[in-house]
Amino acid sequence: MKKVTSVEEYIEVNQHFADALSILRRIMNTTELEETIKWSMPTYCLNGNW
Repeated sequence: MKKVTSVEEYIEVNQHFADALSILRRIMNTTELEETIKWSMPTYCLNGNW
């Protein structure tokens, strides 16, 4: 499995879920959560905690 370094890359690698992942990402990015990559997948943190 290739190590993913960005959310865009994660969505590209998981093309079969691209529509759902993009929708969920848009929703998450309207909150105060911080988007990051941990364990080669998108992770959303609040004040540095996940």
